[in-house]
Amino acid sequence: MAVELVNGDIVKTQIWCRDIEQASVNTVYFRITGITAGTPDTQDMAVQFNAVIKGPYVAWLTSQAEYRGVTCQDITQLPLHSPSGISSHQVGSAGAIGAPRQSAPLIKWQTGIAGPKGRGRIFIPFMSTDELSAFGLVASGSLPLLTSIKDAIATFTSFTNAGNSATCEHVLYHRATRSATPMESYTIDNKIATQKRRGSYGRANSEPV
Repeated sequence: MAVELVNGDIVKTQIWCRDIEQASVNTVYFRITGITAGTPDTQDMAVQFNAVIKGPYVAWLTSQAEYRGVTCQDITQLPLHSPSGISSHQVGSAGAIGAPRQSAPLIKWQTGIAGPKGRGRIFIPFMSTDELSAFGLVASGSLPLLTSIKDAIATFTSFTNAGNSATCEHVLYHRATRSATPMESYTIDNKIATQKRRGSYGRANSEPV
């Protein structure tokens, strides 16, 4: 359900992908910093965030996986409404042979708060073996693909759809206080992490878009 956004709202934004019976979701949070035209809502935001994030994800995903779309949910206004979503399916354009599905590089982000409470990360799913080096790291030629995903998130600072527009910022959400802190820096390295819930022998799951 589309929810009209107001200044200060925090929006839970989720990026969905799929590889056969396994779905992946990357969750990022944005805070609305201004309403610049019309009455923007969560559907407007989903449409425009999908437009900037889809290309980088498709470029990264193995061709046996598929980008599925984006959902946006306002988590400030109560009662909570179901997310708005945009389905935009496209098969990945990296190599045809997928790496083990629990293998995923990390994009990390840091706020001005020191320690674990001030940082976050996402596991980027469903890589191809072509994106691995001989040493089991992200190949140097594939690092720019991760940078493109990071840049799409970090530079998503405004959106316009059907005459409705707003400005926003990428934030770290603090559940205990239902508050948020803006990001200050991002890190990508060539190490491969393990996302245990996404393995080939995990429980089958599904995506909403």
